[in-house]
Amino acid sequence: MKTLELSFLAPDEARELVERPVPDFKLRYEPGVVERILQLTHCQPYLLQAVASDLVNYLNGQKRQTATLADLEVAVEKVLVTSQAYFHYLWSEDCNDAERALLCALATDEAVGDQGEQHQAAWQSLCRKEIVEMRDDRYRFAVELFRYWILKNHLPVALRQFPRL
Repeated sequence: MKTLELSFLAPDEARELVERPVPDFKLRYEPGVVERILQLTHCQPYLLQAVASDLVNYLNGQKRQTATLADLEVAVEKVLVTSQAYFHYLWSEDCNDAERALLCALATDEAVGDQGEQHQAAWQSLCRKEIVEMRDDRYRFAVELFRYWILKNHLPVALRQFPRL
């Protein structure tokens, strides 16, 4: 099996994919829903598709055609389960122990700095893999959904502060 590297879509492309995945798409979004999908996924193609698909499936089950932020929250919870293999691979195969330790620290404090020179190689590696990025002089998760998955699956219950959408 060969792995194909895909980076992030441009926001306009991602928006088009969410709002009009097929001709005559009938689903509507309340203000802020599409923007939040783009923020949560950072326009990563697989996760964008997973969130949009789970959101459509949820609304179809509800027999509704307008997505709200509350509906998105339900879809995100489902994606954290249905995309478990994706997140697990990223965590266990793409990251080493030092990187996983930094990601756990970052998951609980989204504004972690570089934490000194001893971690610089790990931070650089995480940036190269597009798992984290530097914004406002701080490392942050590139894909917020991965942060949610770490909070849900790899931290003691006492430290899990799952953010609201």
